[in-house]
Amino acid sequence: MDYFSRNRRGNRVYVYAVHIIARGEKGKRKVKKCYLGPENEYEYVSRLHQDLGIKFSGLHDKKRIIKYIQEITHYVENTILDEDQLEELLEVVDTLRDKIAKKLEEVMGT
Repeated sequence: MDYFSRNRRGNRVYVYAVHIIARGEKGKRKVKKCYLGPENEYEYVSRLHQDLGIKFSGLHDKKRIIKYIQEITHYVENTILDEDQLEELLEVVDTLRDKIAKKLEEVMGT
């Protein structure tokens, strides 16, 4: 990726990764644009998950996974879940914790 491009359509801004492919005749460059999503959030998809309090964002948001986990945590804190849901959620959280710890070890080289 060489740079980001933002295009406005109406009141929304959409983000693209721009790749310079080659230089053409007379120095004109050929580019390829890859859609990364809206600058803020996926409005329609976020509305579908409004009950969970999750606002989905585009690929350009490098911290989106952290935001999603924080929003899910807030949902769990403020929602009544039954015993089965809590046990299943605990299994998922344990697996996630193990995978994050393993990934951290890889990154740190230990």
